[in-house]
Amino acid sequence: MKVTALNMRRAESYEDRRGELVGTLSISGPGGSQELELSPGTIHRILGVIAAEVVETARRNAQAARSAIEDASNEALLKQADQTLQLAGVPVDDQF
Repeated sequence: MKVTALNMRRAESYEDRRGELVGTLSISGPGGSQELELSPGTIHRILGVIAAEVVETARRNAQAARSAIEDASNEALLKQADQTLQLAGVPVDDQF
C-alpha cells in the first residue's frame, strides 16, 4: 500500500466537530483503498513536525515579496530618471 493523500482542514460550522482541525490519510494498494480519520493528537504531532519549515517558508515568501516590491519601485524610478535625462538631451540606453 502507498499513501495517496494527507488532508487537514478546519471543520465547517455544520459538522459535528465544527471549528476543530480534522484530517484524513488516504492509502491504496492492490487490495483496494482506505481513508483513515486522523486523531486530534496525530494532527497536533504533524503540525509540530512541520512548524519550523512552515515558518521558514513564510519568511522566504515575505522576503521575496519585499524584493518584488522594491524591484518594481526601482524600475519606476529608473524610467522616470531616463525620461528626465531624455528631456535634457542626454542619450539613454533602454535595456531594462
